[in-house]
Amino acid sequence: MYSKKRNVIFLLLAVFMISMVVVLCSCGKPDDQSTKPKKGTTTSALESLVSTPEDQGVDSAILDMAKNGELSPVEIKLGTYIMKTYEIMGGDPDYQDTSLEPYFEYDGVRFYYDDHASGKPINAITYLGDSYGMTIGFTKPDSVMSTLGEPDSKGEATEEELYFMPIALNGVYRITYQAGSNKLSFFFQKDMLIATELSGR
Repeated sequence: MYSKKRNVIFLLLAVFMISMVVVLCSCGKPDDQSTKPKKGTTTSALESLVSTPEDQGVDSAILDMAKNGELSPVEIKLGTYIMKTYEIMGGDPDYQDTSLEPYFEYDGVRFYYDDHASGKPINAITYLGDSYGMTIGFTKPDSVMSTLGEPDSKGEATEEELYFMPIALNGVYRITYQAGSNKLSFFFQKDMLIATELSGR
């Protein structure tokens, strides 16, 4: 009888000890260890993995494209010579103007070029359509800045900056990013995107 009681007591003690071990394992250690750098990992490396509010949503790929002379979805890049552009586009342009701001146009995309340089390379591209995933008549300045970060300059566009517009416009807001030696500008009217310009001038 005494032996049976002793076995029961030992069993209860064993259950109690197991329960305590489970509780101790589930508390404290994992949480404490999660705040410490793992072996071989520096604190600075861990901090670099944490995105700050300023970094969230910044898309460096767009500025990399602009730096490379590409205005998405246009397939012609800055620096391309006129004759090469004609060849790529498969024929003569839809329209051409050789005035003070010489340019030619395909499907709403205007290519401005240096008329005095050998080969006449393209030095600016403007587009009144969707570009870099931004939607004409819909995308707002805040949306562009949340995607690309704080611009290098912003403010009301001047008449000179709107040289490519087919008609004179007032109250146009511009935000510009420096991408290497190129400048990428977005233009808005009534808080909606109306044009994009990539310039190497």
